[in-house]
Amino acid sequence: IVLAALVLAATGAALFAGHKKPNYETAVVRRGDLEVTISESGKIQPKEYVDVGAQVSGQLKTFLFNIGDKVKKGELLAEIDETLAKSKVEADQAQLKELQASREQQQATLSLSKANADRAKMLHDADAISLAEFQAAEADLKVQMAKLQQLDAQIERQQSTLTGDQASLSYTKIYAPMSGTIVSQSAVVGQTLNANQTTPTILRIADLSVMTVEADVSEADVLRVHAGEEAYFTTIGDMDKKWTTQVRQVLPQPETVNDVVLYKALLDIENKDEVLKPEMTAQVFFVTGRAHDAILA
Repeated sequence: IVLAALVLAATGAALFAGHKKPNYETAVVRRGDLEVTISESGKIQPKEYVDVGAQVSGQLKTFLFNIGDKVKKGELLAEIDETLAKSKVEADQAQLKELQASREQQQATLSLSKANADRAKMLHDADAISLAEFQAAEADLKVQMAKLQQLDAQIERQQSTLTGDQASLSYTKIYAPMSGTIVSQSAVVGQTLNANQTTPTILRIADLSVMTVEADVSEADVLRVHAGEEAYFTTIGDMDKKWTTQVRQVLPQPETVNDVVLYKALLDIENKDEVLKPEMTAQVFFVTGRAHDAILA
């Protein structure tokens, strides 16, 4: 009886199961590329730039360019009032002429002393004058020679002062130290610049043809980012545009922001059309792994 009951139960279960259709899930198999990336944010800056400052104090007299203008190396950018610097140079030149005139006078005196000393020696050898008179003539010659040497030293010192003041006068004209674009201006015409303590910055010139992305990489990811590694970034203004480059350098000294340790990774990118601008925000992706033509679900 028990065996018959089991057979009936099994038969009923089989018959019931035969009426239920299985539910299969299917998907289209695709192939594509896979990549493993580290995503960080960063700022875009010119790779090469220089802050142009004033080496002398004075009022900014003229400013010959505007922000956004392109300049070439050696072009005159601005001028500082040269009144004080020019007056110092003129005073130095007058003092130098005075010393040179004194030297000519002293040279004549020295020539006379030398002639007196030679005559005194001749007379002393002939027993025509006393030893004391001969020694006085010799001493006077040495004194006049020393005075001439002293004047030569004063002339040399004055010439050095003149050279320095002439350099200061030339610094009232500010020239471009490199070719590039004026990206910022820190002083305006009429402003008084004080260069006695610190060098006041007037403007910044940058070469915008090559930009550098300064990406902040956390200490948790920095060990997987290294020089030469492939990377790309996008900007807020055009999220669809992918700028492909590679890591130039990871700076060894970190910055701590709100107790978070961040390392700077530098990425250079060509910017011939100057689409990228300074201070743009970039979303950087460091490619740590990649698979080509992989099966995708």
